[in-house]
Amino acid sequence: PQWDRELWDRSVELPLGDTTARTLCPTHQLMHLLVNGSREPQHHFRYALDLRVLRARLGDQIDVAEVRRLLVERRLLHR
Repeated sequence: PQWDRELWDRSVELPLGDTTARTLCPTHQLMHLLVNGSREPQHHFRYALDLRVLRARLGDQIDVAEVRRLLVERRLLHR
């Protein structure tokens, strides 16, 4: 739960029709894709495509150093 706090604090609004939801900021979205893509081998290609689209659309908003920090803190960084 303490790890989720940082993600929620930096989440961004996502318009959905007449309402809005919240989604991860681009940096945290990258972390999410890397973690889940490496845990589900049967879906590697889907995650690779998601990574490519995220990077193409929002790459300039991603803090790669922060992604690495978060992965190390959570002991999710694979060798």
